[in-house]
Amino acid sequence: MNPWNLVNKHGQVLVSVLTAAEGHRLDAMAAGLMKCYRKAGEAAPKRMYVDRDCCSQHGQSRVKVMFSEWDELVVHLDIWHFIRRFAAGVMTEAHPLYGIFMARLSMCIFQWDPEDAAALRRAKEGKLAAKKTGHISERVVSACITRRELALHCRRRTRGVDETTRLIGSLIDLLDSADGKDTLGFPLLDHEWIQQILKEQQKHEPVPVMRIFMPMSLRAWNDDRMEDAIKGASSIWSFGSAMKEAVDQLSQTVFGKPWDECYRPLGAYSG
Repeated sequence: MNPWNLVNKHGQVLVSVLTAAEGHRLDAMAAGLMKCYRKAGEAAPKRMYVDRDCCSQHGQSRVKVMFSEWDELVVHLDIWHFIRRFAAGVMTEAHPLYGIFMARLSMCIFQWDPEDAAALRRAKEGKLAAKKTGHISERVVSACITRRELALHCRRRTRGVDETTRLIGSLIDLLDSADGKDTLGFPLLDHEWIQQILKEQQKHEPVPVMRIFMPMSLRAWNDDRMEDAIKGASSIWSFGSAMKEAVDQLSQTVFGKPWDECYRPLGAYSG
């Protein structure tokens, strides 16, 4: 069984279906969604991110054909699957350079937002200045910023097609050489295969990752995405009842009020 979920720009799940096989009988789902847009008088989407069937060597892609009423729709491959296609060119995932290759591949596509990163550096420099006297070098500030702090305070964005293409090409050139071999001389990359993958994947523009979720949390997820779209993103996301209950109790103890005014405590187990 394969779950298929269609998500809008706010992260809300519009349609969720369960099929007997991958890609099996999705035409009814597409027709129903296009009908909903027509009846609601909403403009048709112009971009769609998928994990496969984003393009075709002969005519239009399968996804484009399914949503044929949306003439301006452009179908893209999402970043996660874009990266996984390069991973197929690795000889073995047990190679000591495999983790480095995948991390560097992600860095070729993503970068920290410069404004967010600069604000974090200023905050970290101010914190260090309060503890020390004298000049604080940029190197010291950079060394004190952890990846957790970057992930917490800074947004990530894509570098753009030209820069990403150049960086990925340089990375593969580096590791598809003597520098890509382990101490026994075993290569990380299959030369012919990785070069073919690089050539084929240049047609895919790196785009934001498509969000895919299981149907069991759709209502809770959509409610949160609606609130985020109206009020701005929340500082806490959780769909675990135990976690939400613990946060609520802690907030009541420390602040004397609930953390989330919409949260309602779980009822007592009745057997």
